[in-house]
Amino acid sequence: VQMPRVPEDMRAYRTALNGPPLRLWQLTNTRHLLTAAAMAEPLNQQLDPAQRRFRIATAFDIVPRPGVSQPSRIEDFTAVPKTNGQFAIIEFTGALPRAKLYSNWLSATNDDAALKQLADPAFDPWKQLLVAADLPAPKSETATNSAPGEVTFKSYAPKKIVLEANAAVPAVLLLNDKHHPAWKVFVDGQPATLLRCNYLMRGVQLAAGRHEVEFRYEPSLTTLYVSFAALAFGIGLIGYLAATRDKGNAQAESPTASIPEKPAQPAPSPSQSPSAEQPPKSRDQRRKRR
Repeated sequence: VQMPRVPEDMRAYRTALNGPPLRLWQLTNTRHLLTAAAMAEPLNQQLDPAQRRFRIATAFDIVPRPGVSQPSRIEDFTAVPKTNGQFAIIEFTGALPRAKLYSNWLSATNDDAALKQLADPAFDPWKQLLVAADLPAPKSETATNSAPGEVTFKSYAPKKIVLEANAAVPAVLLLNDKHHPAWKVFVDGQPATLLRCNYLMRGVQLAAGRHEVEFRYEPSLTTLYVSFAALAFGIGLIGYLAATRDKGNAQAESPTASIPEKPAQPAPSPSQSPSAEQPPKSRDQRRKRR
């Protein structure tokens, strides 16, 4: 419901992992589930019978808020921790961490093959990382290193993420956030190559040692210029249409718009005034006067 137009890469990813949600939750760092407390055991039995990696992190009950005697709205309830509560936050300990270092990676430039391998139960995403780039294969003596190093977050913002990595051997840093070309990566202040890992996530290659890794969201300004130009054109078009319509309405509503005015006639002089004229005399009147 929050993604009405699913991007093609996301659609392919979901289609490939369209089965039991265990692998999807593992790859996407889905660590916590909010559900009934009684679901912990069924999840272990049905989804993870071998390793049983679902456990109750916090149990709680939903009760009326203090002072509310007859609750009728959702806002009238609150959660109260309780050992044997009906509800729980269930933790899936098999989920990959938000950020992780890998000393063993595999170049997977064929997307279809990469998706097939990610969905294969025999593939262990904890031990090996798929990278959509032609990276040199790791050396055999470092690829089997079970402790390639540690990575911690220094800051996390929507458009800027800073991590501190301490790589014991050459490694690839996986950040379980969705890959997009607008993201740029910098290692110790210097631009580096953004990698697409596990088909959908971001990553960067690191040399052995301590590094500061910064991911920045920097979209191309071309898109911004096109948006501004389209906005300016739209505003201009709306203004032109509004002015044209107002002018047409004014002409239609004016009483003199369709009836031309008659030219003004000069006022008659007193001698020409109808009131000054005398009616003509008859012939009998003229004779009698004589």
